Amino acid sequence: MSEKLSLVVLISGSGSNLQSIIDGAASDLPVEIKAVISNKAEAYGLERARSAGIETRVLNHNEFDGRDSYDQAWRSYRRVSARLGYSCRIYAYSYPNPS
Repeated sequence: MSEKLSLVVLISGSGSNLQSIIDGAASDLPVEIKAVISNKAEAYGLERARSAGIETRVLNHNEFDGRDSYDQAWRSYRRVSARLGYSCRIYAYSYPNPS
């Protein structure tokens, strides 16, 4: 059996694609969803994740004082996730590495 790929899934709405990944992971898709992050607290996909026992987080840019504080929140989350063995590499183009 191959090693599972650890995922952090980004959502902003109902999470229908997330649900497909959750369903696949429950059968034979070799992935493990470590966390789900949304920019909207009311996104239904967060409830889908919670129901599946997956960590959730909301990072809404409107709740930060500016781009710098929002970027700092992402860097902090990326540092923690890296220590736990997964990363948010999708943000590599927008956000600097947390080194």
